[in-house]
Amino acid sequence: MRETIIFQKNLKRLMIENDLNQAELARKTRLSEATISRYMNGSRLPSSRVLPKLTKALNCTSNDLFEENKEILMLESIVTKMFSSLTGLNVPSPTCKVT
Repeated sequence: MRETIIFQKNLKRLMIENDLNQAELARKTRLSEATISRYMNGSRLPSSRVLPKLTKALNCTSNDLFEENKEILMLESIVTKMFSSLTGLNVPSPTCKVT
């Protein structure tokens, strides 16, 4: 379960970093948009046959997809704490783009 959540977060981050939406990633990997959607919503993990297609399309390694990035976790925690202190101000949660 935890592996799925880590993969899901990393996939979304890498898609943002590579300026790809689901349709574009599907096209680059020759996978269906439904398959990409399942990866993004955490209901499925890629097979060993599919993983090289994803890493090539996202310019990353398999470790980049499956390992927890401690720096990003720390930043997410800081941002969450900052915005939770502002809840009374009706400020929307941030949408961060990792560069």
